[in-house]
Amino acid sequence: MKGKSHQLTSGGGGNLLPRCYFCGEVPAQGIHGGVMIKKAFICSACEQDIVHLQVGSTDYRVVINKLKEILG
Repeated sequence: MKGKSHQLTSGGGGNLLPRCYFCGEVPAQGIHGGVMIKKAFICSACEQDIVHLQVGSTDYRVVINKLKEILG
């Protein structure tokens, strides 16, 4: 959960690949490697990190704020 990009990236051959809103990575499985919330993509790795966060931790607050941006 590093970057702040939620763009679609051209994978060549006319394919658009999702870029994770949290880490900025493009999953190897493409769109099947995570979930879309509104227009933001969250990869499976970040999804698992989010699920295991401790309530009240600094990372938890960062994730809550980013989710508010998505749902805004």
